Amino acid sequence: MVLSIPLLIACMAAPASSLVAAAIGETVVLSGGGGGYDTMYLFLTGPNLAPGGVRLDSVSSPVVSGEPSTFTRAIVDDGRWEYSWETQSGGGSLDAGTYLVWATPVPLGRYDLAVSGENYATIGVALNKPTLSAGITTIPVGSLRVTSNPAGAEVSVNSVQYGTTPRMIEDLAGGPVVVRVEKEGYEPHEEEVLIRTGTLAVLDVALTPEALPTETVTPTESPTESSSPVPSTEPARTSAPRYGVVAGIVLSLARAGIRSKNKQK
Repeated sequence: MVLSIPLLIACMAAPASSLVAAAIGETVVLSGGGGGYDTMYLFLTGPNLAPGGVRLDSVSSPVVSGEPSTFTRAIVDDGRWEYSWETQSGGGSLDAGTYLVWATPVPLGRYDLAVSGENYATIGVALNKPTLSAGITTIPVGSLRVTSNPAGAEVSVNSVQYGTTPRMIEDLAGGPVVVRVEKEGYEPHEEEVLIRTGTLAVLDVALTPEALPTETVTPTESPTESSSPVPSTEPARTSAPRYGVVAGIVLSLARAGIRSKNKQK
């Protein structure tokens, strides 16, 4: 939390004109008029701090009158200055209690400033211990129903598996989601769906069967005239010599003639 507190440079020393409250750890924005000066020197007084004042950004570092580098400085720009005070910063810690922030155009600590007659302004800040709180924050969600033809397809949303179709998915944060539907034997389907809080989105997917692989037929080589004949494994048949056949016929006829003559006798 950021608190904005204006401080006005007074013409004479004055007590704190107001008191604001903040929790330790909050940022308090201090601002005010420059009163014609170029730089404002800031310091802090309060419980368990050096009595003359300390730096706002390092509460364990006391300020030293006449040494500007020991003060927290704010540059005046266009007649205004501003400084964001981190009430829980490095260089020490603050206790709960009431503190006084001082703003002056001269680098003087609390006691020297009081007797110098220089202009300055103060503001009281009551710092309290931060309080703890607990509660339940509901996140706006929407729902998604996924169906497919054929049913029984796996469903995932943003790479998270949710089972098979038909499927009702609830408590999805609002915004675009990527839905993937896939089933063996079918082309996977992926689509972006916008989930609106408090409403039901419906996705119906018609899956496309996977294309069957095409068989490649290799043409066989036809024999050509130049191809060598394949030798046969069957034994070659030998033809009887024509001379022997003729001789056998003549011999048979001759024997037949002899038998005929013998019968006539």
